[in-house]
Amino acid sequence: MRHIIAELAARLSPSERAKPEVEQLASYGCLTQMHVVRLLAPQREGEDQFKDIDFSPSGIGMRREAGYQATMRALEQAPWQGVFDPIEGVILHEQMPDLAMAAEPTAMRRNHAPS
Repeated sequence: MRHIIAELAARLSPSERAKPEVEQLASYGCLTQMHVVRLLAPQREGEDQFKDIDFSPSGIGMRREAGYQATMRALEQAPWQGVFDPIEGVILHEQMPDLAMAAEPTAMRRNHAPS
């Protein structure tokens, strides 16, 4: 809605936009566009329903590494660098976890191209 307000206000004549009541209404307009990249943690081999309470050094390390790899893939793919409807204020990019990559040891993943 804020994008629509900004677009409509831009189409008004300068004299119309200068009116205090129009300025006030136009102030609700905003052309900010936010891109949200949702990173989904892939299921790791051997994980069960207790994964959310696994604070062991190896469990934390596996989760950290999975998150790092997912972040690096998202940065390489850069889904926000596209053509998007200018009227959209928030654009959600959902990444599907790469389950094959999640199960491989770290050293092996570094030899693979990002998905």
